[in-house]
Amino acid sequence: VHDGVNTLRAVRDQVDAWQKRVKDQENVAPVAEAAAKLHDRLDELERGLIEPKADSPLCFPAALNVKLATLGGMVAEADAAPTQNARAVFADLAARADDQLGQLRATLDSDVAAFNTLVRDSGLPAVAPPAPKE
Repeated sequence: VHDGVNTLRAVRDQVDAWQKRVKDQENVAPVAEAAAKLHDRLDELERGLIEPKADSPLCFPAALNVKLATLGGMVAEADAAPTQNARAVFADLAARADDQLGQLRATLDSDVAAFNTLVRDSGLPAVAPPAPKE
């Protein structure tokens, strides 16, 4: 889960940089719009895996990563093998995490690829010096 979140955040940082870069350029408005849409999609996927605003588990509902970690700790503390209920909860949480990570992979394969194509086709230079200050 955390590797997926790290990947997602790295991609989102790059998308945000492009969004900031083309913010005031009218001729590449589709790039800014696509960046905003992709940013929102990545935020949604992140919230499916973790609670990004959580400073404390008491302030926000537990997300998948916290639930998996808590279950692992509970099972590790027991002197016996995991119960059938613990196995069922793990299977459910693992399936939900796999679904979210699958959606992330699909987003990277389709939406990010489409965004890359849009940026490439827009003719934006790889390096663009900032506009001079007046």
